[in-house]
Amino acid sequence: MVFEVERGDRKEQLEKLLACHNANEKALGDEAFGPWLGVNCEIHPNDEIFKFFYGHPTCKNPLRDYFADGWRTSYELMIVLGGRPIPRAMQFVA
Repeated sequence: MVFEVERGDRKEQLEKLLACHNANEKALGDEAFGPWLGVNCEIHPNDEIFKFFYGHPTCKNPLRDYFADGWRTSYELMIVLGGRPIPRAMQFVA
């Protein structure tokens, strides 16, 4: 699936946002999500879920919304697992 963010200036803006975000995560900068969430929070440039948030007309902060949704999803998975830790083979979900 290809989102509207793949066209023109919007694609360049997305690439710049991800480059800045990933550099900040690697450096554990002031606005890094990694220390707060306890996982590697770099975003792959081909991440379709992030592109969805980035391109959604109601999304004002795609980074925050992306990580909040990931946290919610991992929390719901832990409930399904009965509070047990997420198996290593499934940690890509978190």
